[in-house]
Amino acid sequence: MARKLSTQLRFNGKLHTLSPLHCGGIADDNQAAMSLAVDGGNQYYIPGTELAGVLRSWTEQHFPAEQDITKCLWGFQDPTANTSDKAAGQASRIIVENARIEIPGGQPAEIWDGIGIDRRWGRAADQMKFDYAVLPRGTLVYFELTVDLPTNIDLAQKCRVLLKHLFKALSSGDINIGSSASRGLGVIQLQQLKLEEINWQSNASVLAHLGIDTASTTSNKKSAEDAAKVYMQTTDEDQDLRPIHPEILDISIDWAPQGALMSKSGYDGIVVDMLPLVSLTNSTHLSMVLPGESIKGALRNQAERIVRTVLQRYKVNPDWAQQIEEPLVTELFGSAKQKTQAQNSVGMQAALHAQCCYAENFQCSTQLWDQVVTATESFHNNNTNTLYAHLSRIAGTKSTKPYIEQAYHVAVDRWTGGVLEGALYSAIEPFNVTWEPLRLRLHLNRVSEKEEVLTLLLLLLRDLSQQRITLGFGANRGYGEIKVTGLEIKRQGSDSNLDWMNNLKLQGSFNFEQLPTQAQKSMENMQHAWSTWIEKHKEHAA
Repeated sequence: MARKLSTQLRFNGKLHTLSPLHCGGIADDNQAAMSLAVDGGNQYYIPGTELAGVLRSWTEQHFPAEQDITKCLWGFQDPTANTSDKAAGQASRIIVENARIEIPGGQPAEIWDGIGIDRRWGRAADQMKFDYAVLPRGTLVYFELTVDLPTNIDLAQKCRVLLKHLFKALSSGDINIGSSASRGLGVIQLQQLKLEEINWQSNASVLAHLGIDTASTTSNKKSAEDAAKVYMQTTDEDQDLRPIHPEILDISIDWAPQGALMSKSGYDGIVVDMLPLVSLTNSTHLSMVLPGESIKGALRNQAERIVRTVLQRYKVNPDWAQQIEEPLVTELFGSAKQKTQAQNSVGMQAALHAQCCYAENFQCSTQLWDQVVTATESFHNNNTNTLYAHLSRIAGTKSTKPYIEQAYHVAVDRWTGGVLEGALYSAIEPFNVTWEPLRLRLHLNRVSEKEEVLTLLLLLLRDLSQQRITLGFGANRGYGEIKVTGLEIKRQGSDSNLDWMNNLKLQGSFNFEQLPTQAQKSMENMQHAWSTWIEKHKEHAA
C-alpha cells in the first residue's frame, strides 16, 4: 500500500568540484584502466545511488543516536525479521537523481596514472602501474534531491533540521563523492541551492507547483533561491538536533620547492620525454598539480621506514602487496582487500587524507600546452614557433616568475663508461613555482591506537619539515626537495587531551621542542604508548 503524501521538498543545486573527481564505470575504451561512469547517451554522470550512499553514510556517522530519523528518511530493511512483519522494512523517503556533469570549457576528461613503489629498490613495482580517468577541478555536478516528509509533525520537523545540517556540510566542503577520497579526489561544495516545497494537501500549493497562477498562489509566491535561504537559516530547533563531530585534525603546511619539482605526466611529448602533470583549474587554463596519492605515497613510504626501523624489521617481503602491510601504517594509510585462496580479506579505510596540491603562479592555456606537447623541434629558431618559444610564453624571468627549462639526461653504460645507446632523454623542469599549502586531514575516529598514530604522524611532520621527505617525481634524480615554512593544525571533536592541537601554529622547521607547554601531558601519554607498542610488536615479530 502506498504511503500518504503530505509535504514534499525538492532541492536542486550545483556541486562544484574543488578537486578532481573519479566515479568509476565499466571500462569500455583503451584510454584508462579505470574509466568514468557514462549514461545511455554516452555522457559522464554521477549515479544517484553513489550520491545517496555518501549522504546516508554522513547522516549515520554524525547522528548515531537518531536512528529513528535516519531510518525514516533513508529507509531500512531488517533481514532478521519475519517477512510477514510490517515493520521489517521501509522504502526511502529520499530520492536522489542521477547527476549530469559539465566540464569547464567542454574539455575532455583527464587521464592520470599511478604506480606502486617496490620498497626494496625504490622503483616502480612490476605490474603496478595503472591509469585512471578523472573529471578536473571546477567540474559542475547538477544535484537534485526530493524528500517526502512524514505526516507526523514532530518527526517531519526533525527531518527538516537533519537535512539542513546535511546541506550545510555539503556547502562547507566536508563531504567527498566518488572514489579515492583519501587521495584528494571528490572534494565538492554545494552552491546555488534552490528549494521548492509542495504541500499536497493544499490546493494553492499544488496549483502553484503546476504553474497555474491564482490570487492565492501569486500572493504567497516565493522564488526557489529565497525559499532555500530561509530554509537554511539557523533556528531554535537546530540546537535540539545537532550533529556529533568526530575527532578530526586538519593540517595545513606552507612550503616551497628547493629546485625543480613536479609530478610526472603519464604521456610524453614529441621532443620531450618527461612532462609535468597539469590539470584544468578553469575553463581555459591549466596548472601543475601534485596528486593527493603522490603526497600520501611519499608520507606512507617514510612511515613504513620509521616502523621498520623501530621494530628492527630490515628484511622486506618481495611481494609488493605484503610490503605495504606494516603494523600501524595500515591504521594511518589504509590497506586494500587482498584475495587469498581461502577468502577475500577485509580492507581498512585510510585515516589520513591528502588533498591534491596545485601550483599558484603557473597558468597556461590549454592551446599553449598542446603546442608544447606537440612541438616537433627542440632547437630555437627565430623563424619557427619551436618548443623553446612555446616555453618562453609560459615562463617569465628567472628572478621573479616561474620558468621552465628543457634538461637533457643520459644513462651511462657501466661496461664502457660511455653513453648507453638509446638512453638519452629530456625533461621539462619547472623552477620558481609557488604552490598551495599541503592539506592533510586525520580522522582519529577510524583508528584504534590513537596515541600511537598521533606519534607516527608527528614524526612524519618532523621529517617532512627537516627535508627528509621529497615530493613528486624523480627523488633519486635531484627533484622534489622542499622547505617547510609553517604549519597549522585545527581540531574538531571533544577530546580534551587534544585541546592543545586546536589552532596550533608553528613557524619554520617543526620539532617537538616547539610544542606548547600544555602539550606535555599528552606527549608523555603518547611517548609511553609508543614505547609499549614497539615492545609489543617486537615480541610479536620475534
